[in-house]
Amino acid sequence: MPDVFAVDSPNITAYAAENVIIPIDEYITTEEKDSYVNSVITQSTYKNKLYALSGMDSPAGLYYNKEVLKQVGYTDADFGTIAAPWSWKDVEEAMDKIIAKNKELKQEGKKELPYKIKLNIGFGGDEGSMYLYSPLVYSAGGSFADANEKVTGSLNSEKSLAGISMLTEIFEQDATKSWVYRGSNVNAFPGGEVAFEIYGSWLIDAIDKDYRTFKDKYDIMPFPVYEDADGNKGEVKSPCGSWGFSVTEAAKDEYAAARVVAYFTGAESSRLMYESIGTFPTHKSLLADTDLFGSGAAKSLSDLLVNTSAPRPLLAKYPKVSDAYKEIINYVQTKAGKSDYNLEKYALEKAQGADSGK
Repeated sequence: MPDVFAVDSPNITAYAAENVIIPIDEYITTEEKDSYVNSVITQSTYKNKLYALSGMDSPAGLYYNKEVLKQVGYTDADFGTIAAPWSWKDVEEAMDKIIAKNKELKQEGKKELPYKIKLNIGFGGDEGSMYLYSPLVYSAGGSFADANEKVTGSLNSEKSLAGISMLTEIFEQDATKSWVYRGSNVNAFPGGEVAFEIYGSWLIDAIDKDYRTFKDKYDIMPFPVYEDADGNKGEVKSPCGSWGFSVTEAAKDEYAAARVVAYFTGAESSRLMYESIGTFPTHKSLLADTDLFGSGAAKSLSDLLVNTSAPRPLLAKYPKVSDAYKEIINYVQTKAGKSDYNLEKYALEKAQGADSGK
């Protein structure tokens, strides 16, 4: 094996549990460690030991078309924030308002407004559902497993299912209101086909390069939170996590290998990756740089990364849990609203399967 290899953030715990990678705490100074955003340290720590570092992150949120929403009565003060987030019900209400406005515009012979939401379910293959939609569970106060890594009773708990059920409403209503975008245009949001999109930081880079006239027409809210029947809203939790580097158990010079990891993920490297490919830097000093993140969507998303990022579950059997969750989210997408839809039963089966290894 090589001394250093790349590792995707949610798999760090699984690799550490199998002793494929080794702790690097003693080779990283406290000052260096404190320079990273909390999510990087959290997702890289297993049994109180640091196993990896990352120089890039991929915070995600709800992209929204400000120009469209203002045409149906919203003001800047109405849009979701960390302190006063929008729930999924707020998103539904906004789409209904745009649909109502479109009826008026159609009668007047005017161009209708985009109103749909691009959910990107299936993005990123096997990992996309957990990456983008783990906040459904977190915001409702649910969890993916208990302290002993037992999934049954957690992933299918009342709170977890309540959070996941926020998507059920979207897809049930989609049958009659066509809320969900089902096209193939990767740039449907800046291209004016949809009013909302759940996605990561790459879209900012695409808009900056290819849709410059759209740059001032949109912003990013927190990922929509859970809301119960009484109007109580859950906590803001933002998707995050990307690739980093670890030291393998085969390394002959652990110190040298760990210093390579520190260099690959340090502030200078982190900034270079941000400027090259659009992934967000992981150092507090860079995210506080007003030249880079002083305004607009980049500022909004950097605030979410620093203050609300929620790493995917830290589990030795993470791959099994991720697969189970992917299948649950796909089940909601394909079965919600049908006569045989039973989320509680399906989630129980998948949770039990993750525990048994099937």
